[in-house]
Amino acid sequence: MGCGMKTNRTSHIAHRFFLIYYLLLVFSIATYHRNHIWVEEIKIWEDVVKKNPNKARPHFNLASSYKGTGQIQEAIREYKTAVKIRPWFVEAHNNLGDIYYNIGQVDDAIFEYKTAIRIKPDFEKAHNNLGNAYYMQGRIKEAMQEYETSLRLKPDFEGSYINIGVAYKDQGRLNEAIDAFNKALKLKPDLAQAYYGLGNVYYLQGRPEKAIQAYSDALKLNNKLAGAHNNLGLVYESIGQIDEAVREYKEALHLEPEFIDARNNLLRITKGR
Repeated sequence: MGCGMKTNRTSHIAHRFFLIYYLLLVFSIATYHRNHIWVEEIKIWEDVVKKNPNKARPHFNLASSYKGTGQIQEAIREYKTAVKIRPWFVEAHNNLGDIYYNIGQVDDAIFEYKTAIRIKPDFEKAHNNLGNAYYMQGRIKEAMQEYETSLRLKPDFEGSYINIGVAYKDQGRLNEAIDAFNKALKLKPDLAQAYYGLGNVYYLQGRPEKAIQAYSDALKLNNKLAGAHNNLGLVYESIGQIDEAVREYKEALHLEPEFIDARNNLLRITKGR
């Protein structure tokens, strides 16, 4: 790829980016305030479900509340109940697909996304999510087709542009990746994930100044991106700014204590210092 900065560590950035930007990933612990709200909602919807066991919407809302607190099996149970009562409940099929995707049951996720699309062929988010599931399985051509379908249905769907950018990056089509990320930013200038993606591409292209700027822009918008801190550390390390690299690796580990790449990078760079 003609990347002057490409080293044996570039693989550390290959999959740290959010491929699934527009999936509603709510499995991490939220703030105390938001968790409290979810708990209250669970109590409310459990009572509604008890009084209305044969209505799909209460089961759907209860499932979404369970999902918000990380009660995944309970959420699956309630989404399944919702689609059993109302088989054409497209949002429930899509959300159930999201859960399956995130727990690694990709075939089940594909089934649910396809079901949602069969019910509502113009459901752009389901096409985007199906693309992510295909991509996870290495079915790149099919994934790109789904992303493109999503954009054809909703041309201002910035999430699909981000996913296309990631796919182009992973294929070494770096200029096309830059174009896709910039299209996302044109639609929504405050997308931290798009700047993150640009940083990854610039790193691979051997453009450290632009990579630093892109990662910094991403972190200004969302300072909790552990992967961006780690990758920014890689860029600093590549240009000899060791103290800055150490700082970024430590911040990545502070955010994600089990972040193996960041831990290995920190151990390597501090060995013998």
